[in-house]
Amino acid sequence: MKKLLLSLVLSSIVFLAFTQEKERLSLEHYGDYEWTSSPQISPDGTQILYSRTWINLKDDKRETDQWIVNADGTLNRFFLNGSNGHWSPDGTRIAFTKEGEPEGSQIFIKYLGVEGEPTQITKLDKSPGSMEWSPDGKYIAFTLHT
Repeated sequence: MKKLLLSLVLSSIVFLAFTQEKERLSLEHYGDYEWTSSPQISPDGTQILYSRTWINLKDDKRETDQWIVNADGTLNRFFLNGSNGHWSPDGTRIAFTKEGEPEGSQIFIKYLGVEGEPTQITKLDKSPGSMEWSPDGKYIAFTLHT
């Protein structure tokens, strides 16, 4: 009985070691790695804005886009290049960050349902941090490390 138990334990250890070897993250896997973050529910509750990040091996950097999906999980679609998206209180605009002028991350606004490029609203020497819309949607507060 002890021999049977010992052989079962040993075979389990060998099996676990074998399967764990296949699960290790390698450089080849790293290029396929993607993740989502920062979900934001629209003010009317019908849509969710979220960030999708992946590894751009060609340019050796992480890339982040904003995507929108209906709250019921249907119609998942690319929205724009950028990160840190926030709905305006009335749901007509999204504030987000991306590379801009003069350099580094800047805050942009994109109107939903309007063709064209987003509007850059900051020209900062340093990248802005956390941002929030004012309740009336007229202002955006953000942090800046000085």
